[in-house]
Amino acid sequence: MTHQWMMKGVWVVVIAILIFTGCGGGGGGTNAVSPTSLSYTGSTDRAIITDSNAAEIAVGAVNGGTSGNPLTGFAALSEGGGTSDTQRLRVYAPATIMQNAVADLKTVSLHEMGAERTLVTEQETIYGPCGGQATGIIQVDDVTGAFSGSLTFSSYCESNVSLNGSTDFSGKINLSTDEIVNASFGFSYLTCTESSETYIIDGTLVIVNHPANMAITVDMLFQDGIGGDVFWIKDYQMDVVETGPTMSMTIFGNFYSPQYGYVVLSTQQALVVDTTDQVPSAGILIAEGENGSAGGPTMARLTCLSAGLFKVETDTDGDGDYDTVSVDLFWDDF
Repeated sequence: MTHQWMMKGVWVVVIAILIFTGCGGGGGGTNAVSPTSLSYTGSTDRAIITDSNAAEIAVGAVNGGTSGNPLTGFAALSEGGGTSDTQRLRVYAPATIMQNAVADLKTVSLHEMGAERTLVTEQETIYGPCGGQATGIIQVDDVTGAFSGSLTFSSYCESNVSLNGSTDFSGKINLSTDEIVNASFGFSYLTCTESSETYIIDGTLVIVNHPANMAITVDMLFQDGIGGDVFWIKDYQMDVVETGPTMSMTIFGNFYSPQYGYVVLSTQQALVVDTTDQVPSAGILIAEGENGSAGGPTMARLTCLSAGLFKVETDTDGDGDYDTVSVDLFWDDF
């Protein structure tokens, strides 16, 4: 077989290097005792959506949790634009970084192997596009395309998001094109840092790459780096279509807020998101909570108005009519 992935069996690549100590040559804290997993201890009841919590719940459902901003109602929200860093989509960014790292691990490993197609052990370093590095093990079946392994990130940076921690992975490649068909990841206490914010993720995600779209299915806990709250997204799916500078995104699933409980999500209109800053500029997200006095679910409808700007409408009694509309809100206020 002449294809670069094809070999006489299963090959293994082992990356074994000293762990990177981080930016500025810091000590690394190797003797420190750190938590190894997250747990959700908040409300598991269906959330009752009100005027005072609708915006926080709706934004958290998109971002994976809010930044701990002490906003208690529409009247408290800024009408002049925020001054803090805009929050990214905290499901999409780590998922794509991990998948890209697996692809890079494969590329570098095969380059070092050259013409060898037998069981091979190599020592390599995978560098992040904007800094840091990763260590890892990957095993590929040349007959089925199945692969599995693990990665450890050390300040591994892509698109100005840095990962620290480890993930196991498995999946399948297309042996004809070398492209990843699907990939599953399992991780505990993986730290993500962007700008001045750090958050922690813990759970599983599956990526399926179709010709026209990417489907990401997630069961994941998020610990907010500011307030320390742990949020949960469960049976959560994002379908993403990239079209140059933007991507179209639909979201379905459950979002658990520790303070309010959970809501069921759906996109009435697909979110249009800038691929660089990952801020929605169009689209409508619906969050359904507990039934109200009129018998139907209380609801929040988040409508994106322009890049970074949105509004939230609220049905607080479950009669199907949105009776409250927020002022114009800004993603970077959350």
